[in-house]
This record gives sequence, structure tokens and C-alpha cells, in this order.
Amino acid sequence: MQYRREIDGLRAVAVVPVILFHAGFELFGGGFVGVDVFFVISGYLITSLILAELEQGTFSVARFYERRARRILPALMLVLLACLPFAYALMLPHQLKDFAASLVSVVFAISNFFFLSQVDYFSPNAELQPLLHTWSLAVEEQYYFLFPPALLLVWRLARLRTVWFVAALVLLSFAFSEWAWRENAQRSFFFTLSRFWEIGAGSLCAFVGLQARGRVNEILSFSGLCLIVAAVFFYTKETPFPSFYTLAPVLGTVLVILFASEVTFVARLLSNAVLVGIGLISYSAYLWHQPIFAFVRLPSVAEPSGQVMAALCLASLVLGWLSWRYVEQPFRRRENPLLATRGRVFAASGAAGALCLVVGLSGYMNDGYEGRFDKRVLKFASGVKDRPSERCYFGASDRLPQHPQGGCARPEGVRDAPVMFLGDSHAWALSLAFEEMMEAEGIDWYGAFYRGCLPVRETRGFDGGATDHCPEFNEDTISYAKQAGVKTLVLAGRFVLSLKGLRFQNGEGGVEYGPPSWVDVAGYENSRWDDAGREARVLSAYETQLRELAQHFNLVLAYPIPEAGWDVPVYAARRAIDDKDSKALTTSYAAYLERSEDVIALFDRLSSELPQVYAARVHEALCSVETGRCLNADEHGVYYYDNNHPSNAGARLMQPILRKAVVKSLEH
Repeated sequence: MQYRREIDGLRAVAVVPVILFHAGFELFGGGFVGVDVFFVISGYLITSLILAELEQGTFSVARFYERRARRILPALMLVLLACLPFAYALMLPHQLKDFAASLVSVVFAISNFFFLSQVDYFSPNAELQPLLHTWSLAVEEQYYFLFPPALLLVWRLARLRTVWFVAALVLLSFAFSEWAWRENAQRSFFFTLSRFWEIGAGSLCAFVGLQARGRVNEILSFSGLCLIVAAVFFYTKETPFPSFYTLAPVLGTVLVILFASEVTFVARLLSNAVLVGIGLISYSAYLWHQPIFAFVRLPSVAEPSGQVMAALCLASLVLGWLSWRYVEQPFRRRENPLLATRGRVFAASGAAGALCLVVGLSGYMNDGYEGRFDKRVLKFASGVKDRPSERCYFGASDRLPQHPQGGCARPEGVRDAPVMFLGDSHAWALSLAFEEMMEAEGIDWYGAFYRGCLPVRETRGFDGGATDHCPEFNEDTISYAKQAGVKTLVLAGRFVLSLKGLRFQNGEGGVEYGPPSWVDVAGYENSRWDDAGREARVLSAYETQLRELAQHFNLVLAYPIPEAGWDVPVYAARRAIDDKDSKALTTSYAAYLERSEDVIALFDRLSSELPQVYAARVHEALCSVETGRCLNADEHGVYYYDNNHPSNAGARLMQPILRKAVVKSLEH
């Protein structure tokens, strides 16, 4: 296969946006599409080699996997081993346990499935996963585990129809991805079958080959490059992916591969020495960037500055060059005496993988080596686990529940409960303490919670599709409450975030990272969080819906739970490690009141005007007028399991306030 400098230049176009995206530079909001460019390039190059050998009758599956091992494993194993001391030194037990599990998944080339079940690629927590980026390597390896043998079989049976076989796989995979993101965007992002079509598109390019059509090449190759660049700068974390939108970077890469002949402007541009140099080290640079970023972010409360992240981007390239020069290149050459034979390559790969496997299993089975820390640190860190079970906690990936749901009634199987607890994740976070309270009072109740879904109708969420079924959920659940004769409806939710749109910053270094998340009323399909008049119409919708509900039920309104801004268990544990400050971890009460004033005023007005509305000022359990502070954690407990959800311990502090309002409502 003839070497094409412009393909290495295209690799640079892929890797640089990915690195800058993970570094947090907002200008490169679609930089994650660089992975899709890599997929297409990989499919093209590797399928081209396979086809050339099939034509010559020299293709060997064993030799193919030897080449993959030489290409992929040395640098990967180096990075994995380099991560180990930093993970041990910087990670809290639960973080190290997750890292250990991810390490095992990398060894078996299934890390995409591990992260599929653990994290949203676009969430702030994902940036703390040192091995997050290995999901794309796993997808590629799964493709190349299946594709070459299948291609060989089809080639022998129906050589002239091989291209149609590949095309059919591409179309099926694309159709699946378009369906899958609507069912569960988070899982679809990592899922192998949602991604195969992108590598397959590159494979199809190998059948077609570089075209030479004069001026057409100029137009099509330039159009392809523009599609890639447009996706990098105009796509965001909210863009459904992979989906129809993924056609832009994939088709763009296909056009560059097929039409960027040597004489075109695009080929000359991509053949620039700087781009080619970055392209050559792109694999190693890709391997290094995520661990570097994660290990710098882990001990920090606030996101590192732009200057720091820019320096780390350069460090990724430097380390990429070093590992390319001294690891990738020597191990790819057969003249290296240590890896001169295929058997030695596989043996060395197995040994390195076994070492990582042993370390990973040890870290996981020993609960992240808790013995590294004293009891005080462990007490704070354990707060991340102090949350209810996910019984009756629904989300976009679940089918809409058909009420009554057996597991939603407390006690189990009870019918005609007089109380229903309804809301989003904030309501769910209170549910265990609520259950304990109701059991103590001898009151039956029914609970249903939907992630990201406010317990009011006629509003639509705008947060990347997480609340697609929210209106239907609310309608069905409230209809059931009416049919079941529910007397008191307890409502809790993150009304403030949905009203304001922007995540919380506590003004003391605690910043809740993540995209805006807001609601708007029906009819505003192209809503933005900063639309003029949106907050006013949303507040009006809140009031209208709550007044309507008050005509059918006694309402208990749980006031907004104070947001913390920082990850409370992690930050409290790190303060304990440093032992610099034994004081309680708190945030500003004034900041809470300022951010929540509109919702608080609405709830105050409703509870004073309507006798069937009862105020549950749960924030008063954590916030003090005298001190002007809101409690996050102290020596007695950790009151949040993340940066905004109360832990079971925090919910229990709010118990008496909820109890008083619920009991009073049932006496009405």
C-alpha cells in the first residue's frame, strides 16, 4: 500500500481537537468527533492492507493479529503501567476501585462496555476517569476481532460481492445507531454496534481507493475537510452521538480519503510537516492525554486554569513523541531481538496483560486499598455510597412505568396509599429517609421518581434528551394518583436549576461542571437557557401547574435543597487528608437564597394563599441564619453524596421538617 502523507496529517486533525475538547476548551465543543475521524482512517488503512494480501493470496489472520499487537499494545501497556503509581497516590478508595475495574476491562478490550454502565462520556465525572479514552480502542479491537475472519470467509465464497457485504453491515449499524441514541444516548455512545458503521465506512473506502478526477477532487476533498472542521466547532455535548449528525465527520473523512489526491489543496495542506509529525505520534498522544488531565484534576476542587490545561496539552504531545520514538517504533520492527517472532509478541502481550489484570483485580477486591487512609478520611469518602437503592427510580433508558408498580408501594404491595412522593433525583435522594419516617408514623405511601424530571406538567426539559419522557411520566403518575385516591402529594425537585439553566457555583471554588439544564413551556421547541422571558414563563408555568394540582390533592412542597458546588465526599476527604482544616465543610446561605429566591417566593405565596398547600422548608435543616452557612459535612456525617444531592444522612436531617408537613396535611 502506497504511503499517503495526507492521511497522517488527517490524524493530526483528529487528535488535536480531541485533546483540546478533553482539556475543556469550549471553542472545541465538538472536538470529540476526532475519534470518529480516527475510526474511518483505521477502517481504511487496515482494510486496504487486508485486501492487498487477499488479492495476493497471502492474508493470514495470525499475522494480522500480530501486527495489531505490535501496533497497539506496547504504548498502551506503558501508559497503563505509568498510571498505577498516580492512581495509588491520588485516588480515594472508591475512585481507585473504579480505576482498577476499568484497568481489567482494558486488558480484555471491553472498556467501552465498562464505561457504558458507569459514566456519561460528557459528564464532569468522566473527566476524572484516567482510562475513559480507551473505550474507542475497545470498539476498534472488537471490530477487528470479527471483521477480518468474516471478510476472509465472504471473499472466498463470493469475492465480487464482498463490497456489498460490507456496505450492508455499514447500513445496518448506522440504522441501529440512529435508533439507539433515542433509546439511551449514554449507552449508545459507547456501544460497539452503534460505532461499527464508522469503521466500516473506512473499510468501504479501501474497496474504492483514491480517485483522480481533476477539479472534482478539489471540491470534494475541501468539502470533506470543511465537514470535519464544522463538526469540531459547531457540535456540542448536547449533539446526539452517534447519530445522523455523525455523518458530518464520517462523510468528511471519507471524502478526504477518496479525493485528496497529491495535487489538491487539501492534500498539500495535510502534508504539512507539522501536521504529519503530529499525525505520526497521534496514537501515543491520544493515549497520554486523558490520564494526564485526570490525574491533575483529581486532587483539585476547581477546574485547572486554561494555562495549566494548555501546558498539559503540550505535555501530551511531548510524551506522545517520546513513546512513539522509543516504544512504538522499536516494537513494530521485527529486527528487535526481544520480539523477533510472533510467539514472543503474543507471549509478551500476554505477560503485560496478566500483570495489569492482577493489579486491577487486586485493587478491586481490596476495595481500592482503603488501608492507605485513616478512619476519618474513609468516613468522609464513604459518603458517595450513602444513597437510596434505585427502586422506583426511572430514567430515559427505562420503559415508562405502568402504575401501580409493585416495588413503588411502601409497604410492599400495599394499595390505596394516602400519600404519594413524586419528583426527580432530589426527591429520590430523600426517599430512604422518607420511607423510614413514614414507617415510624405507620403511614402507607407510594413513590415514583424520574431522573431530571420536575414533578410538574406542561414543561419540557432541554438537557440532551435525559427528560424525553418526562411529560408522559408526570401525566401517567398524577392520573394514577387521582384514580388511587391519594390524599397528599409530596413534591420535590431541582426547581432552581431548571429555572436558571446554569449549574451552581458556590463562590468559594466549588463549581458544578456540566452543560446547562433547563425547562421551558410547551411551544418553545428551540428554547435556550438564556432566552429573554423564559424564566418568567417557566415560573408562571410552575405556579399554574401547582395550583391545578392543589385542586385535587393536599400538596407538600419540599423547598429547594441547597446545592454544594463541590463534590462533598471527595472534597471533605481530601481536606481530611491534608489535615489543614478540621472545621465543618459549609457553603454560603446567602448564595443559596439569592439563587433560589424566585422559587422560595413562589412556594411561600402558594402555602400562604392556599390552605391545602404545606411548606416543607427542608433547607433549614442544613442552613443557619445565625452562621450564614449551609452545612455540607462535619465530624458527624457527610450530608451530600455528590455536589447537589443529599445523602441519606443529609435526608435524615430533613426528616422532621417533612414529617411535620405530611402529618399536618393528612389531618386537613
